[in-house]
Amino acid sequence: MSSLGIYTYNDTYYTGTDVQPDMLNIFIKPKNEDIKSWQYRSFLPLATWMGCSPIFSMASGLARIKNAVMKIFEILSNLKTLSEINEHASELWNAFKNLFRGVGEFVPISLITGISTGSVITGISAGVAITISLAIFESARAVIYQYKINDELKDKKNIAGVAMDGKVIFTVELDKIDDILFEDKSPESISNEDRCTIFSAYCLKRLKAWEKKGIKIGMDKLFQQLKEDIFKD
Repeated sequence: MSSLGIYTYNDTYYTGTDVQPDMLNIFIKPKNEDIKSWQYRSFLPLATWMGCSPIFSMASGLARIKNAVMKIFEILSNLKTLSEINEHASELWNAFKNLFRGVGEFVPISLITGISTGSVITGISAGVAITISLAIFESARAVIYQYKINDELKDKKNIAGVAMDGKVIFTVELDKIDDILFEDKSPESISNEDRCTIFSAYCLKRLKAWEKKGIKIGMDKLFQQLKEDIFKD
């Protein structure tokens, strides 16, 4: 089972970084080997959700375009030779990805306001279609990331964890989750769906607490620290 929600942590209109991944995946893999017993919760940054809304997409699209262009300029201006571009290939790709998405988020409003078409009805229809396409894309990406997580953890079971953009950054034994989050209940009385829901809420609450403290480091480091502090042996 999977669902798509929102996470907030140092929100900015530029995603795909360690601080703000395109998608945060939280999962439960129980002892049961049946893949249907897995539980997933996928969360998008608030900025991405805003880009899927015709009401807010113009602002989010413009902000994302601005941040992407600034990042591309920053990377290219710091290159001493063209040969160094390979060292920044992933950063450049992410910047262009943000640029293209920003344009995609901005286009619906352009169409709705008649910039790209003379027909209001046609403009609204095209804008809604593009917005729906962005939402479908995110849902499809969540499924792809689930398969990546499945493959990475195919030899493990009875664990819970967190992944960024389909890459696992943190795992912990389910027994430890039960001991800390369900100390007053017997493991047999807790469904895997409830485990995943409450574990997800716990992780998102920790993210918000870190943000309030002014912490702006990558999520991979944050969750590793969480494992050492809370879920240690």
